Amino acid sequence: NGSILFTSLTLYKTFTTSRLTPTSLGTPCTSQYQSHQLSPPFLLCPYSTHLAYTLSLLPPSLSPLSLSPSPAYQVFRHLHSSGFYITSGLKYGGDFLVYRGSPHAFHSEVIVKVVEQVGVRELVALQRVAAAAKKKLRLAFVEADQVRFVQVEIADGEVGV
Repeated sequence: NGSILFTSLTLYKTFTTSRLTPTSLGTPCTSQYQSHQLSPPFLLCPYSTHLAYTLSLLPPSLSPLSLSPSPAYQVFRHLHSSGFYITSGLKYGGDFLVYRGSPHAFHSEVIVKVVEQVGVRELVALQRVAAAAKKKLRLAFVEADQVRFVQVEIADGEVGV
């Protein structure tokens, strides 16, 4: 699917220095047969993998699938080029969580959901989850290769944009 699974701490540091945030799939462990700590496996999502390849952080042998036409990739690229750190927003019903700094030092403030159109029920459900998590909800639209955001807020018990 375009993701990369790796255990190299050097590669992890290279990615995080470039504001690409791999997900740890476990905790460091110590082998009973070795005197040093082993790295947990890390997963780099398809969008981060594609951007890492574009930034020449990956060798050509690890060339990812082409993700350029995807609206979600365009939003991911826009947020990254704006200086934000981005992780998966799946657990909150969104596409991305956006951080002002490293996810290890900051909490995400925004859930981004990439949409072409959105129904009222989905909008209300997403906003309730965002409010319960104390996060802002931003809908991202891609029109003619331009990324636009709309922030959704609750005003006097009503969902508004």
